[in-house]
Amino acid sequence: MNDFELGEISEFIYFLADNAKYITMSGFKSSLTTKRKKDGSPVTKFDINAEKVIVDLISDKYPNHNIIAEEKGSKNCNSDYTWIIDPIDGTRAFVIGAPTWSNLIGFSFHKKSLLGLANFPELDKYYISDKNKSYVFKNRKKHIKVIINTRNFGPITSPYYGILQSYADACI
Repeated sequence: MNDFELGEISEFIYFLADNAKYITMSGFKSSLTTKRKKDGSPVTKFDINAEKVIVDLISDKYPNHNIIAEEKGSKNCNSDYTWIIDPIDGTRAFVIGAPTWSNLIGFSFHKKSLLGLANFPELDKYYISDKNKSYVFKNRKKHIKVIINTRNFGPITSPYYGILQSYADACI
């Protein structure tokens, strides 16, 4: 994957996050009905709707990419490119009105994470990491750039990047 392709994916991941934010914020602090997944964790219609929109947007733009999605399963195209989606990480927090839930979107190539984004819509803050650096954005303005010495920390460059890598490794 070249820098141009990665730049295109990076811009697209922001677009996906904006869509996830719009959908999930429409249900935040509202009267919610939850269902239970097989593992006992809650799921709302906003989890399912946000995931569907994200999966559809990815499938429209990149029809041959794999997608691992928490709520409705995966799409395996035997591709070297894989998207990892958790539409609402922290559904319990979402349901009780706490602002600590997020939309997680990751992207990997050849089973190696290249980008991880954690979007905290209620806080109007998001974090994005790649294999060398992490950024914190507040109100769409870059506030902090952290460069990680991967020699000391291995392939995990931030908590979000690492979580998405671990999830991808377990599912691919």
